[in-house]
Amino acid sequence: MPAKSLLIGAAAVAVVGLVVWRMIPPSEAILTDEIPVVVYVCEETGDVFQGRAQAVPLENPLTGRSTLRLGLYCPKCEAWRVAPPMEALQQARQRPLCPKDRTPLEMEGPIPADAVRLEDE
Repeated sequence: MPAKSLLIGAAAVAVVGLVVWRMIPPSEAILTDEIPVVVYVCEETGDVFQGRAQAVPLENPLTGRSTLRLGLYCPKCEAWRVAPPMEALQQARQRPLCPKDRTPLEMEGPIPADAVRLEDE
């Protein structure tokens, strides 16, 4: 008899849980418009891409390889560079520097007209 009572109790809890879950309004989904557009740079070719922020590396649609990394802008070179891995950015005491002229890189800059748009945008 105790097993039957336990089974009935578990079923009751499941039914109550389902009813409560149905009554709670769904959380608002993140709208695509709320996800910022960022620049990605292919670490092999240097090609620039733009798309909604996602975890990297991303697949380069032109090569099929996962070589797209977050891009950072050099205002002196007026070029986008591959950002260091996120762990390195978080541990660094200063902003990353441009490998060409040692200027601090920035998160924002003009998106080139020839930047390839990623499908998820």
